[in-house]
Amino acid sequence: LPSYTNLITGNLTSTHKVYNPISFYKNINEAHMLKDKKTLFNFFSSEGFITGCYTGCVRINPTYNLTNDVDIFKHCDQETGESLIEYVKGQLELFKDTSNFVYLHLLDGHHEMDTGFKMSNFSFLSDKNYKDKFNNKNENYKSPFRRYQGVYKDDKLSLYKDADLILSNLYNYLEKKKFDDYTIMIFGDHGQVMDNEEDKNRLLCNDMCNIGFGIKDKKFKTFQRNKMINMIDIFPSLVARYKKKEFKKKFDGINSLFSNKKREVTISESFFNSRLQIALRDKSYDLHASKNINQLKFEEIETFKREKSKIKRVKKNKIEIKFINHINRYEKKFNNFNF
Repeated sequence: LPSYTNLITGNLTSTHKVYNPISFYKNINEAHMLKDKKTLFNFFSSEGFITGCYTGCVRINPTYNLTNDVDIFKHCDQETGESLIEYVKGQLELFKDTSNFVYLHLLDGHHEMDTGFKMSNFSFLSDKNYKDKFNNKNENYKSPFRRYQGVYKDDKLSLYKDADLILSNLYNYLEKKKFDDYTIMIFGDHGQVMDNEEDKNRLLCNDMCNIGFGIKDKKFKTFQRNKMINMIDIFPSLVARYKKKEFKKKFDGINSLFSNKKREVTISESFFNSRLQIALRDKSYDLHASKNINQLKFEEIETFKREKSKIKRVKKNKIEIKFINHINRYEKKFNNFNF
C-alpha cells in the first residue's frame, strides 16, 4: 500500500501519510485516507487521457481514495495475467481514438494461491518436478520470505517464464496496432527470493528490491542504462514528459528519467505490521535499517556491498556514514508522522 501511494503521489509515506492497510476492515476511524488530490491518475486525466487501473491487490481500492480520477477500475483478485491483458486490450480498443493511461498490476508470480498453477506453467518444469509439484509442502511455502531451492525454485521460475509469455502477448498486440499515444505502467510485487544472500529475511533485501526498470518511448530514444531511479521519481518524470505548462505540486521525487538529474542514493520503504524498514542504495552499496514504528531511532543498521550480483556484509565505513546523513533527514521528517 505505501509503495503504490508513493508511485501515484511522487512522495514518501511521511508526506502522503497513507498507512495501515487493514484499518478499513477493522476500524474505519483508524484509517489513513489519501488527501492529496493531485495523483498520477489526476494528472493524466487532466491531460485528456482515459485512465485505467487493473489490479488484484485488495489494498488498492476506493476506500483509501486511491482510485480518484480512474475512469476504468477493475479489481482482478484471483484472475490470471491473461485476463488482465485482455482487459487492457479492451480499453485500448474501446478508446483507440484518444490517449490512454494504464496501470497494470500482474501478481502471477507472487503466490500460487493467488492464481492457481496453469498448464502453461508446467511446460517449464522438468518431469521430476512435475511429479513432485504438490508434495512436501509446508506453511512456509506460501511465504514471500522463504528461500526457494530445488523443485520449489524451478516451480517459481516457471511462473516468471509464463509471465514472459503473457507480456509478449501484450507487446505483440501494441506493435501490431501501432497506437501512438498511450502510457502503460506494468508492475508486479516485491517478488521472491531465489538465492541465499547475507541479507536474507528482510523484505527489502537486495534480491527483492534492486529491480530493473524498462521504458520504451519514441520521443526519448536514449536512456542511461546504469541510471538509478526511485519509485517517487516516476510521477514527476512523466509530468516533465507530457506537461506543456507548469504543474504545481510538491514532490519528494525528481525528474530522473527525462533529464540529466542523477540520484546518488535511492530509498525504499516497507511497512509490515508495526515494523518499518528502509533500504538506501548507491551503485555499489546497500544500507538496511529497521525499527518499530513508535521508536524514534533505527535500531538495526547494516551495510552490504554488491559484487557481481552477490552481496556481503561490510563493517562500518565511509559509505555508511554518507548513508547515515540520509537516514537522519528521513527520521526527522518521519517522526512528525502521526500514526
